[in-house]
Amino acid sequence: MDRNGHASDAEGAGRRVYRQHGRAAAEGVRELDATAVVAFDDLIAWGLITRLQELGVDVPGELSVAGFDDAIEEGMLRPALTSISPHGAGLGREAMDLLPARLSDEGGEPAVRMPSCTLLTRASTAAPRS
Repeated sequence: MDRNGHASDAEGAGRRVYRQHGRAAAEGVRELDATAVVAFDDLIAWGLITRLQELGVDVPGELSVAGFDDAIEEGMLRPALTSISPHGAGLGREAMDLLPARLSDEGGEPAVRMPSCTLLTRASTAAPRS
């Protein structure tokens, strides 16, 4: 990222690759007759929604889509993406707290933590169709 907060060419290319994975998954998702999909992350969900809309699928009327990581700013995608926020700053702090023990000889068994997450319900999800 440059000093103005704009993505570098490499970052932009990486984001496009993730969205392409979502686009590629759209036909398979459509064939499943599912009512909802949770994507690996928000960029994949973005690509999935974009391609589903091109195929004439009503999101969320026919298919609800949610992402994970809350990386898409509101207003960047229509409908606004439902996402699960893992509270990245808190995860980073916890990792830094655990790191010294892992690097020392006293590390022992790896610590297992269950992060708290928040479901941010937005317009890309709805009640299942009947």
